[in-house]
Amino acid sequence: MNFSIFEFHSYTSLEEFRETLRNNSRVPRTVREWDNDTLLSEVKAADGFHIYEHETLQIEGQTIQYLFFDVYTERKKNPDQWYEPDGVTLKEREDRINPYISNMLTFQYEDKVYAIVFSGINRAKSFLRDIFISEVWGNVDPVPFRISEDLLYWIFKRYIDTTRESLSQNHQVFVTALESYMGKTRDNVNAMRGEGSRISTILGTLAFLFNNENENLKAIRPAIQYGNEKVLIELGLTGTFKTWSKSYRGQLFRTLNGQRKENAIAIFIFAKIIPLLIECYEENIHHNRWSPQLKIDFIKRLGTMIREEVDSVLERLEQENTHQDNDDIDILDEEDFDLEIDDEEEGI
Repeated sequence: MNFSIFEFHSYTSLEEFRETLRNNSRVPRTVREWDNDTLLSEVKAADGFHIYEHETLQIEGQTIQYLFFDVYTERKKNPDQWYEPDGVTLKEREDRINPYISNMLTFQYEDKVYAIVFSGINRAKSFLRDIFISEVWGNVDPVPFRISEDLLYWIFKRYIDTTRESLSQNHQVFVTALESYMGKTRDNVNAMRGEGSRISTILGTLAFLFNNENENLKAIRPAIQYGNEKVLIELGLTGTFKTWSKSYRGQLFRTLNGQRKENAIAIFIFAKIIPLLIECYEENIHHNRWSPQLKIDFIKRLGTMIREEVDSVLERLEQENTHQDNDDIDILDEEDFDLEIDDEEEGI
């Protein structure tokens, strides 16, 4: 599921938010060219939930209450789609609009009110702009997480070099898998994505090899183990996050199902996982376990290792090719590309 996270700056409690919502759940918007019709944006009840009745979560001794509902908005189609073939008669209203709907939850955390919209950040901004107008709700902005390209590279290296070592001296946090990455080449046009449990040592290293240290890493999908909780999360630079509830393993939400479980995981990622990753990253910088030079050394080392590994496999394939048909050569074990990269930083 995709989600993006926003803060309602004018609110400090969920109760305040709820009271404003009671009187501002529908926003009609006029269209100058339509005499009798308006566009509608509104909050609706989601299946199995009541708009004004909160749900409760317990996360590490903290009680978190949230409201869950649907957000719905209508946008007008392009003017060339408004009219019948005669060019004068307006089509029926449903033929002139594009309807959009998504799930959204709001919750209070540390005297602030946040919203998680279950869509990409650009569409989420549209929902919030249409429904939660600034004249009523004040400023509503994406949460400015300190997620940088450098942090993504750091996660990449920690998984490659020190999978069994906690990311922090103060917390038990591990990157247990790396399922995907996405980057863009230096021309900023050609996107690359790799997927698979061994992506860090196969496709990822090839991408770095061919694009060297100027490769732009845009997103990374690590499995994060924090204590007894494990989540798979896609971190990127755009403000859109992804997670998969079926990949969750843990004790906190074992009794939850369906949408309530997805809601809990999303709040947990916001409240605990993302802040922990940022804290661990900054701790590594402070203790000189990560730096611009270490990043360059890491990428160069990957390039060297993948060259050697590819050369070895190609040599073996050429030898096998003299004894068998091409049809038999397409069966390769993943271990053929499994790298064992020495950590040059060991002991620092």
